[in-house]
Amino acid sequence: MFWHLALPLVALCHFGDCFCFLKALPGAGLRLSAEPALSARINLLVHPTQLECNSGEDMTPTEPSVQQPDELTRVPVLDQAALAHILEAGNGEFGLLEELIGIFQHDQPPRLDKLKEAINSGDTHTIGDISHAIRGSAGTMGASRLRAAAGMLEAYGLGRPSSASPEELFELLVRAYEEAKLALGEYLEKHP
Repeated sequence: MFWHLALPLVALCHFGDCFCFLKALPGAGLRLSAEPALSARINLLVHPTQLECNSGEDMTPTEPSVQQPDELTRVPVLDQAALAHILEAGNGEFGLLEELIGIFQHDQPPRLDKLKEAINSGDTHTIGDISHAIRGSAGTMGASRLRAAAGMLEAYGLGRPSSASPEELFELLVRAYEEAKLALGEYLEKHP
């Protein structure tokens, strides 16, 4: 079957730690082509501290090493540089940032509900998967403390030892999410 497209069709594909932007042009059917310049821009948005994707060298600065729950408070709630990168990707306009914050706030409550269910049932695989998803979206939004809290719960899901129970780690994660949500709202209020 051949589909004729009236508008460009775009897709964002995830390969390892990189994102590839693909586009099908009107009248060209579903023949997809990579757009390297836009892919690089999307990578900057999705991985704001990663300088170049697929460079063979990890260019991402090391995030604060948080191994224990009592270390979480030393991690800032928000990474201002990540928010600046999102604004840069949106040409200095707040529309993209507002949209991403809306998606972030919409996506997290169902994840937190599923994570709580996984903790209650002892499903460590699901705990790791959901925590990983929360960690990724928190990193995109510059929610550093939430990212660190999700990382601790993800590590638990992967079988790494922790001085805290999964329930305690979950409470830290929920608190970090509430702090991030509040801080992102305040950021938008200060920068209309």
